[in-house]
Amino acid sequence: MNLINPASVSLQIIQAADQVTGIDKSTIPGLEFEHFDFNEANKYLAQLDVREAIAYGTNRQEIISRTVGEFATGIKPLGNRMLMPNQPGYVNNGAAYDTVNVSKAKSLMQAAGYTMGSDGYFQSGGQDVTLTISSTTGNALRAATEELFQSQMKAVGIKIQIHNYDADTFFGTNLPTGDFDIAEFAWVSTPFLSGNESIYCSYTNTTECSDNWDHYANSTVDTDVFNGASATDSATEIADYNAADKQLWADMVTLPLYQKPQFYAWTDTYGNIVPNASSVGVPWNGNLWGMKTS
Repeated sequence: MNLINPASVSLQIIQAADQVTGIDKSTIPGLEFEHFDFNEANKYLAQLDVREAIAYGTNRQEIISRTVGEFATGIKPLGNRMLMPNQPGYVNNGAAYDTVNVSKAKSLMQAAGYTMGSDGYFQSGGQDVTLTISSTTGNALRAATEELFQSQMKAVGIKIQIHNYDADTFFGTNLPTGDFDIAEFAWVSTPFLSGNESIYCSYTNTTECSDNWDHYANSTVDTDVFNGASATDSATEIADYNAADKQLWADMVTLPLYQKPQFYAWTDTYGNIVPNASSVGVPWNGNLWGMKTS
């Protein structure tokens, strides 16, 4: 094998690559981001106060520092679902959640009608407010994120259970059928903002919004993403998708965590290999690759 670009990079992969001689390496910000999806079909997550409580209680910087921050520098909590920080038009629309606020989270849970039990968890009808977080098995970064999230939610008073699945089940069954409470995974983007349309427009529109697995519907977001998709200039397109993103933050539909770094390593006898973080991937200019001459 002369080139690697793992779907999910880890400290172990970086360290292993560091032991190999005769290779070139590059780590760049990707056009993909890790996030939590909230399934609003769940009786607890149907309440905005609960979703906001989770967001205010999630220490995204701690998650970053103890996962991707171990091998990639400069990663900050992500404030936009439509645009990554290295793309023109990026705005941090989620700045209100950059700072953890456990007391506010608890106040929101109380406003939602829950009372704190003697075990330190909010309760309804004598039962702890309990949610499951799910992701793909065999991913060390996601496993660490889930454990950190579980601990952070304990401080808020929300009980989190972890139940992961193999990738085929998670992406092929759980997500598209809505069989989850909170899901952790990554959206892989292209440079075209219209790729976000099917994710966030109302799930009731089964033809155009088939990737909205969260049972979320908002006509304002529909208008913004459809207008953005048909915009004839970049400025209008960016403005429309940023407007949609602001509404998604207001409704706390999903919680972006961080922009994922992409790692590439290749045999240094090859030339013209230029990493590309989009879904096209590193072979985008494969026709120009070749052996270096001495």
